[in-house]
Amino acid sequence: MGFWNWVSERIVGRTPSTERTVGPNVDSPGVATEVPTGTLTDRKPESTDPPWWAPVGETVTELLEISRPQMSVEALGLENILCDQLDGRNLDLPPLGAVSERVLGRLRKRDCDFGQVAEDIAEDQVLAAAVIRMASSPYYRGLQKISTIKPAITRLGAKALGTLMYNESMRFAMADGKSGETEFVRLLKDKSLAAGAIMHSLAQFTTMDRDEAQLLGLMHDIGDVMVLREARKQMRFVKYNLELESFDYLCHECHQEFGELIAVAWNLPEKLRVLIGNHHSYPAPDDPMRVERLLIHLTDMINGLLCWGPYVAYDLLGSRPSRDLGFDKRADFAEFLVSLPDDIADAITYL
Repeated sequence: MGFWNWVSERIVGRTPSTERTVGPNVDSPGVATEVPTGTLTDRKPESTDPPWWAPVGETVTELLEISRPQMSVEALGLENILCDQLDGRNLDLPPLGAVSERVLGRLRKRDCDFGQVAEDIAEDQVLAAAVIRMASSPYYRGLQKISTIKPAITRLGAKALGTLMYNESMRFAMADGKSGETEFVRLLKDKSLAAGAIMHSLAQFTTMDRDEAQLLGLMHDIGDVMVLREARKQMRFVKYNLELESFDYLCHECHQEFGELIAVAWNLPEKLRVLIGNHHSYPAPDDPMRVERLLIHLTDMINGLLCWGPYVAYDLLGSRPSRDLGFDKRADFAEFLVSLPDDIADAITYL
């Protein structure tokens, strides 16, 4: 989705944007309508076009806060409800899936029995298919094709398997059998999967473990799920359309607090809980998690540039996190950026 929006922008000479309204409607309840402003073709940009990471015109070098939009009365009511729930009272937090919780408990043990893990996963056909699919991804693909659970688990290892369990739990938390996969769900899912893929790729330029980086990218905005769930509930009681700009803003406003509550409920690693609960502020030079926070900022910038989030014309190499990480002076990093959109699109199809 993000890559082709970017292609469209380069072709028609405008920033990628759409007019989208999500909410119940007569023809398809709960499904978004989307009217693109550009014309998409199958022609890729010419070599003379500017690279996607260096937009033409006025650019931004620090991660922007989302501006408060003009909100409807219903959106303001939703905001009040969300703010009242930030302390966790009367909040219906999404649970980990039963099988995922069992598997994660086993993976935390030093003497983890992967045979038992395989038996647990085999109980859930969706999880089993996800494990095999991830083991076949570009990150983990080997010489031989894998079609059964045990060799897939062996290939993935404990960290990647744990990431998959959390991802499936997050997917389940977003799901709503009554209205299917709405546009809001697709947006959040794509954004989180893209962030996980970006963090996994960026980690190669640091000392951070790539599987841990992927989990951080995937989960750092998990609080968005609570905004989605509450918005969906309110839209059932009061039939109205929630504008995408309002939804984006409410997610940005509330997801750190909600994310921290979910991180505690799901027993996420302490370091991950801290980063989920506080990643908007720019890190101080002596911050022990400075690299992780800088990577999150850079990941969110890339998500914006490639339209997996609200589009912003970031000057990626000239950005503050790129400079502080030393990426702006690395020729190999600039080379890496060329194929990154395609790499992300390939990677997220396996999660």
